[in-house]
Amino acid sequence: DDGTALCAQVGGLCLGYAYSFAVQAAAGHEPWPTSESSEPVIMGCPPLIPPPAQGRPTCTAILGTAKVQLTWATCPSHALEGGGGGGCPVAVLGYRLHVFCLGAAAIEMYGARLDAIPMQPPWLESAAVKNLSFRQVDPECLNSEISEEGGVVSTSCDVCPGLPYCFEVQAFTAQGLSEPSPRSEVFRSSCTVPSACRGLVARWLGGREVRLSWQPPSDTGGLPVTSYRVASSASPRGGGGGGGAGATGQDAVVSTHQHLRIEGNSSYWLRHTLSDLQAGAEHSFSICAVNDCGLGEEAIAPWTVWLPTPEDSPSRQALGDTLAVAPRGAAGDTGPG
Repeated sequence: DDGTALCAQVGGLCLGYAYSFAVQAAAGHEPWPTSESSEPVIMGCPPLIPPPAQGRPTCTAILGTAKVQLTWATCPSHALEGGGGGGCPVAVLGYRLHVFCLGAAAIEMYGARLDAIPMQPPWLESAAVKNLSFRQVDPECLNSEISEEGGVVSTSCDVCPGLPYCFEVQAFTAQGLSEPSPRSEVFRSSCTVPSACRGLVARWLGGREVRLSWQPPSDTGGLPVTSYRVASSASPRGGGGGGGAGATGQDAVVSTHQHLRIEGNSSYWLRHTLSDLQAGAEHSFSICAVNDCGLGEEAIAPWTVWLPTPEDSPSRQALGDTLAVAPRGAAGDTGPG
């Protein structure tokens, strides 16, 4: 009644929400009227503090694979200002790995000054982002692709052999994404032998000739294919293709090899004709691509080819490929005797 102003402090409110307030006097058992609501008051939020930039990634080749091991120094959990004047630690939830495959123009123009390279064509052949979270969908299951020990984070990444790469990382927390780390040095995975050729097919052309057709390997190992090695083995029908038990003398398997240069051949479909093959024998074929690292993975034709002798009946030769080509491992009594 004397006009004295009253005040009260309300705690336990959530940051970022808007609140309005009303008061009501309390005396005896009679209800007192409630005052009008105050203007809304928005509880202010402290500013978001993203994590600091991480250390420069270091690249190490994983021997025998087309992979690179990446390690970098992580910055410790930072403090979030506010919250009653004290800080609270913010854990790093994971990392974003940027994988850049550099073009020849970038290496020629910028050299070792990787941080100056614009990460866009024509300086880049390709770019990819790999998200690495410490925990997978199951919160109890740790992600095996990334590990951290003693302030050093490590992970691995697939690369194409022989191509130049550089990497950078960003950490992410509940507060946001860090600035990109300094870029790694240029990394080139060691070149390997080619993968297996594709779609190898053997077809009898008549007489003692067989034509082989195949497609080049999908992975050349980071080096151009210089030649192909063709291998053929001949054994009498019933010899099992490998000289099995009782295969002696003329029944023994005869194997031959030859290297083919590829100048002038199509890069999508290759063909080669083998001549003067042994008649009266069942032939199996294989092929592998060759680069400067050596022989690639061998591709084996899924069918063997029987070459008849001149003494075979004309009707048998007239059947052509229908009887000349038999599945690998077929019974010996399905061919000519």
